[in-house]
Amino acid sequence: MKLILTQEVTGLGGGVSVLGGGLGELSNADVVRARAGRDVSAAGAPTDTAKEDVRLEVRDLAAGRVRDVSFTVRSGEIVGFAGLLGAGRSRTLQAVFGAAPRVSGQVRLASSASPVEVRTIGEALRGGMGFVPEDRRGQGLILDQSVRTNVTLVLPKDGARYRFLRFPALDATAAEAIRALAIKTAGALARVRTLSGGNQQKVVLGRFMRPETRVLLLDEPTRGVDVAAKEEIHRHLEGMAARGLSLVVASSEIPELLRLCHRILVFREGRIVGELLRAEATAEKIVALAAGVAA
Repeated sequence: MKLILTQEVTGLGGGVSVLGGGLGELSNADVVRARAGRDVSAAGAPTDTAKEDVRLEVRDLAAGRVRDVSFTVRSGEIVGFAGLLGAGRSRTLQAVFGAAPRVSGQVRLASSASPVEVRTIGEALRGGMGFVPEDRRGQGLILDQSVRTNVTLVLPKDGARYRFLRFPALDATAAEAIRALAIKTAGALARVRTLSGGNQQKVVLGRFMRPETRVLLLDEPTRGVDVAAKEEIHRHLEGMAARGLSLVVASSEIPELLRLCHRILVFREGRIVGELLRAEATAEKIVALAAGVAA
């Protein structure tokens, strides 16, 4: 985030001024701290949480204009997708999850017993894969339903018995998501429409914060949220990786990818054209690969 085209900055929170000063006197951390009401200063490079075991394997995927896409994700690893608009990041995530038709290719999830072949959304969910879509309001949420309903759209293991919903279990799942993600809501029965953009995104994320989730795909995970919520979401994603989850993050924000990811795969015209390890990744290298020009 850059503060430009201004000489003085004033921040408002709760109807009062919480920040003020000249442009040269304020840092990004000052703005984030004032907006959040506490210190949520950004971390440095991502912690090396990746293990050796491969959790997700994608081979020769073709879907729409996406062609010949292959990659793996290890336990505890955050892999980023970079690229220009229309380069194939979102379509790849959708095809991996089974939400977009594939022309060809193989998606396999490692499990304790044997690898699980993923062709449909149902197979993905049963194998422990989750998906946070780019358009949370149009694809990720039922806005006029409650926080509880939205968090438990993917039923927890004990959420039903004999085809009847077990509301105590659903209440417990929703309460845990609200607590773990610090979702600001009047309660589990509040309509999601009444929440801020950042808290709506946390509701979608809370759907997959459960032991059975092993792989999580995220498309633009912090689009349309404020700086404080963005920092909180980043910390939650890092915490997930630290607990052994495998994450794939597609983002148009290069600083977000540099902050979160252990590896960054760069897409151009439907194909992966480069892979950058975190130690070598820079904004200049990502843009050069995405645009097809010399760095």
